[in-house]
Amino acid sequence: RRVHGERVEMSAHQHSSQQMGEESAVFAALYAETPDGKVTLLMHVREDGKLGLPGGMVDSGETLEAGLVREIAEEYGYTFPRDTAFKHLHQEAKPRSNGNTLHIHLFALRVEADLLRAIQQRHQFAAEHFGSEVMGIFTAPLDALANFKRNCFAGNGWTQLTVFLTAINKAHLLPKDDASPAVPAAVPSSTADQAKGC
Repeated sequence: RRVHGERVEMSAHQHSSQQMGEESAVFAALYAETPDGKVTLLMHVREDGKLGLPGGMVDSGETLEAGLVREIAEEYGYTFPRDTAFKHLHQEAKPRSNGNTLHIHLFALRVEADLLRAIQQRHQFAAEHFGSEVMGIFTAPLDALANFKRNCFAGNGWTQLTVFLTAINKAHLLPKDDASPAVPAAVPSSTADQAKGC
């Protein structure tokens, strides 16, 4: 499910995701890293042509972890165990037009490279949302981010990518105007997130 047309990522906390007047959403950065430090990150093209990470709204009564696992399964066709140790990277709260507060969480999970390849080459084609919300999964070109930034990203997708790379000590891959020495407590959506009239 989408939030204002974007996909979002949430924390894997073991409790109910919502209180009165609050809503939650989750995004997941699924990545692998080789012994020499090369990082592979999965992203996808949405039906509107924008780029993003897997995630979406957490259902009423659903834990954040369960919502994250479900969203990944629906979009990427692979179901992680519900006790998977997703790492929480970032949280922000935004007001919604219905008067509620939306809590958006970004998580990361390091997995084996073979699993990322299997998701991209096989699992995605059996995903519930393949061909409707998700047009295809690809490996983010982390060695060419200055060019990659010129694309349209869903919601605050570029900011999420910036937070992720900073968190795993790969901020040097970012264009100079995006690199920062530490993960900030709150990251406003960058101008790149709204670039090119996206």
